Amino acid sequence: MHMLACIGLSDIDVSQIYRTRAQGAVRQPPFFNMVAVGQYNDTARQLLRSLKSLERRAGRRVGVRNGPRPLDLDILDYRGRALNWQHCDGRSKGKGRAPLVLPHPEISRRAFVLVPLLDVWPDWRHPVSGERLSRLLAKLGGVNAIMLRREIFPIDSAPIL
Repeated sequence: MHMLACIGLSDIDVSQIYRTRAQGAVRQPPFFNMVAVGQYNDTARQLLRSLKSLERRAGRRVGVRNGPRPLDLDILDYRGRALNWQHCDGRSKGKGRAPLVLPHPEISRRAFVLVPLLDVWPDWRHPVSGERLSRLLAKLGGVNAIMLRREIFPIDSAPIL
């Protein structure tokens, strides 16, 4: 949390840490996922720049899309705003620098995001669809089914950020 505070986030609350299988065609170790919620007093674009700077400081380099990386920080939601959805079908697009899309275009399809989000923001609603977090999780089978399928499971210890 220290690194997040250093870029200007305050009132930070973090979820449990969850372990998930890596997705995609590239064989790689499991991922550890968590969600942090906090206050930020600058723009979403500035927050994104700061998060990408933290990724580089952690050793992230340009590589294979969805490949191994030491740190991956995304903005899931920014003050309930919808940004750049006019050209977005809710799925990430190909290569290159895509515009910042808020909320994150894949959020409703990712149990490894929705389950930790439930820990820290159970009343969250998707800013575009208006769907409740509980409804989005139900579409994925529900939290119990997600856990039973071992798509994602909690880890006992929290990292030092």
